[in-house]
Amino acid sequence: MQVATVDSKDTAHYRNITVGRMADAYTEVSAGLSPDDRIINNPPADLLEGDKVRPVNPEKGYLSTPGGAAIEGDDE
Repeated sequence: MQVATVDSKDTAHYRNITVGRMADAYTEVSAGLSPDDRIINNPPADLLEGDKVRPVNPEKGYLSTPGGAAIEGDDE
């Protein structure tokens, strides 16, 4: 399985991960990420390795994870 991450230069990268336990709302990652990694929640299908992204902080009440990143998409 892969997840999309964002580096310190706001560039998207795909990482291979090993999945542990899965539940309805959570998935345990047993290998492939560090606590400091920023994850893109629900990345768009057209996001490519090396694309520049603009991280945003979700509004209060929006599901987020500590250190997680969301990207702001175009409304076009």
